[in-house]
Amino acid sequence: MNLYDLTGKESGAVMYPNGDVVITNWAYVSGLPRFLPFPSLAIGLDEELGVRRCRTPELSKRAMRAHEREAGCHPSRTGWRSWELSRDGKVIAIVTINRGWI
Repeated sequence: MNLYDLTGKESGAVMYPNGDVVITNWAYVSGLPRFLPFPSLAIGLDEELGVRRCRTPELSKRAMRAHEREAGCHPSRTGWRSWELSRDGKVIAIVTINRGWI
């Protein structure tokens, strides 16, 4: 599974079950991005995951707005889309995009 194919975007937020939210570019990552102890290095395991549309978590919206402010942009207020990713029936992440992002 490729998040670019799922979302139509190359970047967005990934919220993990512990509440950590990471803003990342997943254009070249197969599967769910996982991060090594090196800065900005994401890998994917090209796994098969269940996918279901869901409500956008407030934590993801806040993280994406903070990212926009840090980049000197006006924070988005609308245009969110999110999907739950699951393995063996257990949600392992929520992926969020903003339609205004690349």
